[in-house]
Amino acid sequence: MTGRAPRSARALAAPVLVVLVLALAGCGGAAPPVVCVAPLPAGFFGITAPEILAVPAADRRRTLTAQHRAGARTLRQVFDWSRIETAAGRYALRDYDALVADAARAGLTVLPVLYGTPAFRAAAAADGTAAPPRDPDAIEPFARMLVARYGPGGSFWRAHPDVPRRPVRAWQIWNEPNLGRYWRGRPDAVAYARLLRAAATAVRAVDPRAELVTAGLPDTRKGVRLTTYLRQLYAAGARGTFDAVGVNLYARTPGGVLLAARRVRQVLARHEDDRARIWITELGWADDGPRSSFTVGAATQARYVRDTLRLTAASARLLRLRGTVYYAWRDVPPYPGIGDFWGLHTGLLDESGAPKPALAAFTAGTSAVCSR
Repeated sequence: MTGRAPRSARALAAPVLVVLVLALAGCGGAAPPVVCVAPLPAGFFGITAPEILAVPAADRRRTLTAQHRAGARTLRQVFDWSRIETAAGRYALRDYDALVADAARAGLTVLPVLYGTPAFRAAAAADGTAAPPRDPDAIEPFARMLVARYGPGGSFWRAHPDVPRRPVRAWQIWNEPNLGRYWRGRPDAVAYARLLRAAATAVRAVDPRAELVTAGLPDTRKGVRLTTYLRQLYAAGARGTFDAVGVNLYARTPGGVLLAARRVRQVLARHEDDRARIWITELGWADDGPRSSFTVGAATQARYVRDTLRLTAASARLLRLRGTVYYAWRDVPPYPGIGDFWGLHTGLLDESGAPKPALAAFTAGTSAVCSR
């Protein structure tokens, strides 16, 4: 789309810069004051804990309780399709039932990420890359089953009346398809739009009020840039299939996170889709590990975590932010065959489970936000 930006897009610039100046004024050392904002969306602050399915049940329950104590109210978690659908139409849900129950008891609502195609449904893919399904409609039965299980009125809640009811109302479809590694080696916005539409149709058939979130889209030169991919999704007819754009906003500074969110909001405005919200489904900084733009040391990691939570809360109404999810709860060891990289060191806890300064900063960031 060419020409001058619509008034709604141009009007964002000055207010966002004002918020940046005010919020970042305290980022040089002393903690910024308490941020008072309009009421935030439910579950605004969240956490990702990729390892949580693999830990013993008692450890998982302690972890979820600690996450709630730190101020998280949303747990973003991959629901691995390849792990759940073991054969056509046969679903193994025991581990996910336990996770949803433990999260609900801890006061957390799960944000599932539907990802990972079973081999018998997968398209051919380049070595080392994730494959979408050969037929995008193949995700429909899987998505319908999950909503019927964990959504409002789902069979899980009827079967477990002792569990506090925290039904899943938001569903994220895939992760980072604008990177070749997560889409057959070559991003394809048209193909992802088909998958998103199929999943959205299935979810809304069971829960018409469900919230559909696009895959978390990073902004990186290693794939299709975030705003470019988003424009491609609109060109592919994806408008109306999602209620929130998921973005994985890794930036050098807290201010960079907000400026990236503003660029996304401008794309939405240019496509006259102001109703769509933005959900920051990943962000983070490493305290240690290999050198990178995001490896900043323990003290700076803590400061950036605290300030980003306050900054996104202060900007939530202006930019229509749905939430902020930090990646991740705990450091993890290098993946087999991949080796070490900065993203394994973004945890609020180190690999042994000992808290970093960032944990106290996360708690300070969530607790320093009040709602008018």
